[in-house]
Amino acid sequence: MVFIPLSGRILDEQGPVKPMIIGFTVNVIFFIALVTAVPKLTPIWVMVAYLFYNVGFSLTFSNAMTLGINSLPKEIQSDGNAIFNAFQQYSGGNWDNNRFIFNEFGKKHSSRNVWNAVRKPLLP
Repeated sequence: MVFIPLSGRILDEQGPVKPMIIGFTVNVIFFIALVTAVPKLTPIWVMVAYLFYNVGFSLTFSNAMTLGINSLPKEIQSDGNAIFNAFQQYSGGNWDNNRFIFNEFGKKHSSRNVWNAVRKPLLP
């Protein structure tokens, strides 16, 4: 959330290209880093990669939304904002649904022995 105002300042001072290229580059780098590091992921690495991925998202999405809304005629800019928000909420709900499906699939097809081996040391 801290980077959204920063990206707006960069947008105002230097135009839309620089923050969007920086954000997209950060997203790609940390997405590739997460995908290639899957066998040796630690909670700290996931947290750092997720943090930087969201920095890239903040630099990219808010500026894309601003440019999209500003390209509309004044009388329908509020409708454009509503459409952006609706799509963002829809994609978030869709992701939650897909995450639930993958989680249930993983539960049904995982070995109970592995789950118990991981869970037992955590129980008091």
